[in-house]
Amino acid sequence: MEIKKVGIDKPLFYLSVTFTLMVCLIFSLFPEPSSTILDKIFAFCTQILGPIYLWVVLAAVLIIFFLSFSKYGNIKLVPVQKL
Repeated sequence: MEIKKVGIDKPLFYLSVTFTLMVCLIFSLFPEPSSTILDKIFAFCTQILGPIYLWVVLAAVLIIFFLSFSKYGNIKLVPVQKL
């Protein structure tokens, strides 16, 4: 079986880094409006989605722990590479 070396997806990587840097630059250049926007996003997430979000995260963590410690925890998603 031949193992193919997989690199990073360069267009996706550079697009993500560029977007992240642009958002950081805008937030650092305009701190007051950015703070207002982030406060509104935080208030929406905590007041409206708070209980739902907490239950979904708890369920996801419990499912992950169940899968990792059950008989499925040893399944490898990619073949082991020999160095």
